[in-house]
Amino acid sequence: MSFRVLLIDDEERLCEVLKQGLENTGLFEVGFATDGKTGLLMARKGNPDVILLDICMPKMSGLEVLQQLKKAYPLSEIPVIMLSGLLDEETKKECNYHYGEEYIEKPVSLAQLQERIEAVLRRVGKLPPLPAVSAP
Repeated sequence: MSFRVLLIDDEERLCEVLKQGLENTGLFEVGFATDGKTGLLMARKGNPDVILLDICMPKMSGLEVLQQLKKAYPLSEIPVIMLSGLLDEETKKECNYHYGEEYIEKPVSLAQLQERIEAVLRRVGKLPPLPAVSAP
C-alpha cells in the first residue's frame, strides 16, 4: 500500500529530489507543484493523504494555501506539514495553533521527512501505531 503525498514548494529541484527519495521507499506516491495555486488545484483533484507545503511561494503563499484547504471539506481533513527555511516564532504559532498543523524547518533530511510523514499518518489512523516497547 502506498500513500499519496502532495509536495507544494517553489524549489523545483528540491521537489524532484524529495519525490525520488520518498518514492524509492515504496511507501509513497508523490506529486508536486511549484506554486500555491497549482498546488491547491492538485489537492482538490488528487485527494492526497498528506500535503507538504512550503510557506514562501509565488502566486499564493503557503499560509494562503493552508487557509483555503482548511475552509473546504474534505480538503480540511488532509494533514499538512509546513516546510520553510524562514520559520519565525509567529509563523510557527500561526501554523500550529490556528490550524493544528506541523512544521519542519529546511533543510530537511529525507529520513526526518519520512519519519514525520509516517507519524502524521499514524496520528490520523492511516498507519497502525508503533508497537509498544516494554522496559527490560
